[in-house]
Amino acid sequence: MGAKRRWRAAAAGVAVAAATAGIAAPQGSAQTEAARPNVLIVITDDQRAEGTLGVMPRTRRWFLRDGTRYVNAVATTPTCCPSRATIMTGLYAHNHGVHTSERGQAENMDQLLTMQRYLRRDGYRTSIYGKYLNAWPREIDPPWFDDWAILSDSTARAYFNGRWNVNGKVGRLRPYSTRIIERRALRFLESTEADDDQPWLMYLAPMSPHLPAVPHPRHRRADLRPFEKTPAMRERDRSDKPQEVQEQEVDWPLVREWRRKQLRSLMSVDEMVGAVFRRLEETGEADDTLAIYLSDNGFLWGEHGLSQKIRPYEASAEVPFLVRWPGHLDAGAEEERIVANVDIAPTVMAAAGVEPEHSYDGRSFLAGERGRVLLEQWKRPDRTVPNWAATRGDRYLYVEYYAEDRLVPAYREYYDLVEDPWELHNLLGDLDPTNDPPDAAELSLQLHRDVACAGTSGPSACP
Repeated sequence: MGAKRRWRAAAAGVAVAAATAGIAAPQGSAQTEAARPNVLIVITDDQRAEGTLGVMPRTRRWFLRDGTRYVNAVATTPTCCPSRATIMTGLYAHNHGVHTSERGQAENMDQLLTMQRYLRRDGYRTSIYGKYLNAWPREIDPPWFDDWAILSDSTARAYFNGRWNVNGKVGRLRPYSTRIIERRALRFLESTEADDDQPWLMYLAPMSPHLPAVPHPRHRRADLRPFEKTPAMRERDRSDKPQEVQEQEVDWPLVREWRRKQLRSLMSVDEMVGAVFRRLEETGEADDTLAIYLSDNGFLWGEHGLSQKIRPYEASAEVPFLVRWPGHLDAGAEEERIVANVDIAPTVMAAAGVEPEHSYDGRSFLAGERGRVLLEQWKRPDRTVPNWAATRGDRYLYVEYYAEDRLVPAYREYYDLVEDPWELHNLLGDLDPTNDPPDAAELSLQLHRDVACAGTSGPSACP
């Protein structure tokens, strides 16, 4: 086990399983109605992979004890709305068209390409509770869902007294938002018992731990483990990083306060997960449900002098990624192969035996491995973060930053994630050509092909 994995396990307060997940792929191209799994997706908002699951004992119990943890999981565009569109469509941002979380971007997503549309078309009952897409007009119902309670706000009002669209009726709901989601989820599960043979999709999207990360009153003073800075947080020499990264300074008291609020807000998410799985167990559906837990992106707590997200670095792009499907994924296992949010839709379609009408950029993680994944961030209107694209392999991260011309990088980074898991030594920025990766030119050419890729009807043209 590497140093970073040991630190992660200790910080989270959980044991690391040594097993490797064995995967039993569904047999045949179509499933019988009885064999089609229910699908539960829980997606948090800005939850980093490291140092957060320790406050979530119920989530660890259901997903780590009974499922598989993917420790090399990333969000291909590490910001809210593009990532959520990628989860729903199985497409990279450059193909689904949602590039930022700004107003008007959500409407760029083609609703005909979403997994909820395909599942509903093929007999699934579908529901969504919580955050849908950033800045989605409240008065517009989310397409292809049979039951919903959605909000699109990202302010403190999203936690208490937020404006919701509940099955077409828009108004304020006073209770704590995660409690609203939990109650709607339990009500939905109860209603599905009336037609127990019909499979369902339930998409739960709490606001936590998105800032301002307002905890439930019960958790506002909950005990937390001390904040332990990682080597990436303690990095002093950032001369090998892009100039705009070198110029950043961390407000450590503010970061500590953010961390406290974020972790405490996740405690309610953990209670929600526990309540949902207790109901699934009571109804006998727990073992017939493909359950996926992840975040839309990570969040920097001061790594490399940075805070928040929208960066290619591990703390920003890495996400918790836990999958539970008894009989198909090993319990208590860890997988080190790369997976990404772009893989969720094709995985769900494969598990359900549903044939989509469009080709995916991602691929089912039930069926095989990938050598690399594309990370990308385009068209930031504030320009505080330059456009960038990156290739993330299982052993490396290669990044190009662009000014106006996508073809000519203004700056490059390369990190050996085995020897340098904290990304402290940019081998292309240390002024030492003798240690430059020999395949840097090839990686650049491949990256330029990847940012223009699209899925195919055969083997994917995308990484």
